[in-house]
Amino acid sequence: TQLTDGAIQTIAQLCKRLAYLDLSYCTQITDDAIQTVAEECTALTTLYLSGCDKLSAMGIVKVEKLLPGTRVY
Repeated sequence: TQLTDGAIQTIAQLCKRLAYLDLSYCTQITDDAIQTVAEECTALTTLYLSGCDKLSAMGIVKVEKLLPGTRVY
């Protein structure tokens, strides 16, 4: 999909109680967007990121540190 970092960050800021988020194949999002998700959506239990080509391993590690109980796929 064509969701941008800004769109994902807005969703994260407005939907802080999200428990499940599927961002699979959102090819435009970067580490900045998922960091905001991790910081804002502290109730998140499941996060799908497959096919997000602009994400780095370091960005995913940061999510896992900020949300240690969250399953990241």
